[in-house]
Amino acid sequence: MTQSLAFWVENSSEKAFNTLGLELHFNYWHLPDDKINYLDIGVLISGKNKCFDSINVYLPFKYNIKSYIPTLGDKVVESEKLISAVFNNDVSNIKPIRECSAKYIVFSEQKDSEGIVFFTNLSHGTSEGRVLIEEHSEDDEVGTIIKFSNKIFNCSEEYKEKNWYLRFRYILEKEDIDNISREYKSKDSLITYYFEKSEVVDFRVNESRNLPKTIREKVATCREINKVHFFLIRNESSEFKIGHTTYDRCRILEDKLWDSYLCYNKDTQIKTKMLIYHWKTKSEKNIEYFSAFARFMTRKVGLKEVMFVILCILVLGTISSLLATVLTNIIT
Repeated sequence: MTQSLAFWVENSSEKAFNTLGLELHFNYWHLPDDKINYLDIGVLISGKNKCFDSINVYLPFKYNIKSYIPTLGDKVVESEKLISAVFNNDVSNIKPIRECSAKYIVFSEQKDSEGIVFFTNLSHGTSEGRVLIEEHSEDDEVGTIIKFSNKIFNCSEEYKEKNWYLRFRYILEKEDIDNISREYKSKDSLITYYFEKSEVVDFRVNESRNLPKTIREKVATCREINKVHFFLIRNESSEFKIGHTTYDRCRILEDKLWDSYLCYNKDTQIKTKMLIYHWKTKSEKNIEYFSAFARFMTRKVGLKEVMFVILCILVLGTISSLLATVLTNIIT
């Protein structure tokens, strides 16, 4: 059963954070041929009055510390080309902010006063309690909660009113993928069953009926999300069939540019030609939930499939020969 991700803000003080806004970015990299199944999550925090204790993420995935990759931001800011690709905007200026392990980035379409502060120090398990990761178990549903404390954003006053940004990765195991997408094979015929498979992607955020009760109660008070972007990256050979709504845009991803972003071995290159589909929604008030549904069809003809066809031909030929012999004997 498909389960939903969840986002909410916690604030113990009585001071309202009515100017706080969250823009969520999701990149679901599903490239089985390269053994890449990642969910990258970015959070853009806007507003002059950013008063909160923590920003919280619930993932319907099993608790696995090794799956959480906090260094994704460091990888992005290493290259201006990669920054431009991630934010779809040319970089005008980058300034390091050493006191809080961040980079102040200004894009060509922005004034210097409108840049973003990209926080890259998202390590968990530190004594300061900057990032906390814990297992959440409830009614036979097991998930993971990641809390990003406001201690991460301890920057000087000149950056307090800027837009803040953080980005991390969660590596998906087989059972994690099943909470986002499912594969099905046709049963119409033996040949179709073997060569063709369809996949349903059902990605949800803050959908109450697909969340545990305690998470549902926390999400009910979330009024800060005003934009959601969902990017689905797949093999070029995958054929889009239907979706709950038309995607906003589809394009071919650049070759080699994303190798360093996706691969942890510098000598590794992505062999798959990639297509990226983009769904988005926004609201002047708040987005209660987000959903993206799509179905894809994939046909694969490799060595294994060719051997299967040859075997079928040999079996059918053998059976035909035996039947011909039997019928000849009966007739004679």
